[in-house]
Amino acid sequence: MRIFLPMLLERVRTIMLLRHKAVSTDVLAHYTPGERELMTACASEPKSSINSAFLLRLLEAGDRISTAHIPTLPLELAVLESLT
Repeated sequence: MRIFLPMLLERVRTIMLLRHKAVSTDVLAHYTPGERELMTACASEPKSSINSAFLLRLLEAGDRISTAHIPTLPLELAVLESLT
């Protein structure tokens, strides 16, 4: 979880920045071609659930991981909440 969550947060943030054209495509330089393609596709999807509310849920889940009885549960709940 110590590696997964920061990587997920970075990618969600990148998708949001691409969607709002807040950065140039240079932000994608350190990603693989497959990741670039996926993030660009997610950023252009109008009905995507990747938004600021989802990012906030992930940040809150990160805070709860250390105190949860099942460490992955806060993250799982954050993803499920964003899908409903």
